[in-house]
Amino acid sequence: TNDQNYFDHGLAFEYQSVASVVMLSPERGPTDGGTRVVVAGSNFNERSALLEYTRCRFNMTVVAATFMSESEVSCISPAHDAGIVTVEVSLNLQQQSGDAISYAYVVLRTDGLQPTAGPVLGGTMVQVHGDGFGEISLESVWCMFDKYETPATRATQSSLTCLTPAV
Repeated sequence: TNDQNYFDHGLAFEYQSVASVVMLSPERGPTDGGTRVVVAGSNFNERSALLEYTRCRFNMTVVAATFMSESEVSCISPAHDAGIVTVEVSLNLQQQSGDAISYAYVVLRTDGLQPTAGPVLGGTMVQVHGDGFGEISLESVWCMFDKYETPATRATQSSLTCLTPAV
């Protein structure tokens, strides 16, 4: 404009407080991704979430975030090579929180299970053998039997147990 004529079309710009991230739970997960990560911090905002502007960024990979409260959002970790990445939150698809909280990707390997068969009524305790189980939180580790998921529990650093469902 020419500093004399201005247009008012009823458009609005909203200023928001800057989001900050202070903690992740869990702080590590498998390289396959798929871990639900709760991001704790401040100034998260439901309006941004409703407009689908709230995102988590794991290094350079951006994923959707679910608003839980002004101090928590959750995200599903994307697949990534083993190592440490930084996690940040954006409320507008542009600026990031800038706190660079670390999240570790670890390699999980499964070698076998025992027993390898059980009744269709379910109830068989199956032990899954492998490596890397001691390095992750079991909040998001499940055993998949056909299309049925059951939660895993840690038996040892190299084995998990799962109860088979009825099929």
